[in-house]
Amino acid sequence: MTISEGITSIGGAAFWGCGGLTSVTIPNSVTSIGNCAFLGCPNLTSIISWITPPFSISGMHDSTRTFDSRIYDKATLFVPIGTVDLYKKTYGWKDFWYIEEMNNTDGIENNNRKTITANRYFYLNGLQMEDVPTQKGIYIRNGKKVLMK
Repeated sequence: MTISEGITSIGGAAFWGCGGLTSVTIPNSVTSIGNCAFLGCPNLTSIISWITPPFSISGMHDSTRTFDSRIYDKATLFVPIGTVDLYKKTYGWKDFWYIEEMNNTDGIENNNRKTITANRYFYLNGLQMEDVPTQKGIYIRNGKKVLMK
């Protein structure tokens, strides 16, 4: 799901209980995210945040945490180039174990297959792969297109 550019606020409990939600893209126009906005969304595997600079959100240990506690150690938070350190220092966002820079704006990550260690790869038709792809091509990893060179 992509939240439209121009939206400035995501209300509290806005997506509460959306168990089918696997990916969310948050535009830079968002200036606040309410408590429990993505609580009950345990299947999120990628959060793409264009928010620069990041502002504080409710953290993993807060009773009103922004995201479901089950995703902090399995979802990947994708952030703009040069902002990883900012996100790792910002309350709430710093709780994510996996924070990666996006290297362009079209949603395709360029990776060398020798350096990839993450799992959860899929063919474009949605079928899950057993392992990291060994052939050149475009695949899906954590809800994002990945170009294997």
